Amino acid sequence: MFGSFLSWPASPYPETFDFVDLSVAQSMHLRLGEAALFFVFNDSAGALMGNRDRLDRILGPLSPIQCRELVTDLAFVNLNLKERPLYQSSVNLLEETCEIVARLPMFELNELDPLQKGQLMLRALDNVPDGMSFVGHTSASALVAIEAGHMTFLFDDEGNFIGTPFADPDNGTANPATD
Repeated sequence: MFGSFLSWPASPYPETFDFVDLSVAQSMHLRLGEAALFFVFNDSAGALMGNRDRLDRILGPLSPIQCRELVTDLAFVNLNLKERPLYQSSVNLLEETCEIVARLPMFELNELDPLQKGQLMLRALDNVPDGMSFVGHTSASALVAIEAGHMTFLFDDEGNFIGTPFADPDNGTANPATD
């Protein structure tokens, strides 16, 4: 099986390890120190294709919460591939060979539902929002925006990458944007 793999620099942060498993979308994130790794296991690079515009706008290292948003974005695209890749194994016992064959459909997405993205984001954030305050939002309004799929920690209101999303990482203040 062929999936998506992405390695990105991570901002230095006191907690050097993070793990997110969005198994419903066959997606995972692992942060080790200043390395952020992202995996989608069954999409034949569809998640990367579907996020190319967003990935091209990320201009620096990612904070922990930005890593969690990015794995959500990858998972969201994977869940919305209109046609799944098809994998088959071909075994020739006489020649003692085995090959994996993939039928890759044209890249096309279903109609996207921001509520589905919001549910994935809540799962990826897990308990993170509980102890955070949000610039320009109450905790309640931030959670509503996250759940609705309308909050981003990656980009500001003009679509530019947020290079320093935490006003104060010691107290967990986030400076998100909503669309």
